[in-house]
Amino acid sequence: KGDQGLLYRLSIHIGHRYAFQEDTDHALRCYQSALRYAEATADSAAIAFSHVAIGRLQEQRDHWFAANRAYSVACAIAEEVRAWDAWQEAMMGRIMVLNHWLVFDEAAVLVRQLQAMPSLRKDAAYHYVIGYSALMRKDSLQAEAHLRQVVRLPGDLRLKRNACEMMADLLKARGNNEGKNYAEWMRTYNALIRQSVGAASLGAIISDAQEKDNRTRQQSTRRAVVFGV
Repeated sequence: KGDQGLLYRLSIHIGHRYAFQEDTDHALRCYQSALRYAEATADSAAIAFSHVAIGRLQEQRDHWFAANRAYSVACAIAEEVRAWDAWQEAMMGRIMVLNHWLVFDEAAVLVRQLQAMPSLRKDAAYHYVIGYSALMRKDSLQAEAHLRQVVRLPGDLRLKRNACEMMADLLKARGNNEGKNYAEWMRTYNALIRQSVGAASLGAIISDAQEKDNRTRQQSTRRAVVFGV
């Protein structure tokens, strides 16, 4: 019906689902559609969030220059319109890119800017970025404090899995038996991720199978098709 705002929200969430399933080609097309819909509504915050989503996907694809470009555009737009949620997400993305490039001094500058921002959300994603940055600077105590928060707070399963893996390595290096717990939790999160991806993929297959089964039953009551998983 031409509801560009609704089309934006649908595209961005479908893109997130494809990205979680590591179907990056479909995810990128969804995010690009979301960006077009956001631009059609002239919603600056939505435009910034679309660039953030594209940046994360390019990071997932190991296209770090493209990721940095998308995050930088998102930062500029979000800061101009004071869309602080989008600005925080874009800043965290840029920090992760700089850590990947081993540009720790510049990453530390962005960390200080992030921590001084208005309306800072100290969620699991924030603690992951700060903890990872500390780990890259070999500040193990600060890294441990923030990574523990990632595991405790609600958040993305993959962030939790990665935080558990880092914590297991940190504690193992110190000879701390607690590292075994984090290693076990990491395996649990891996199983949950596989289960989530499998269920999402299987849902479409089961739905299609049920549709065919219903058609078959309507055509002839003598035939019965059983679908097993």
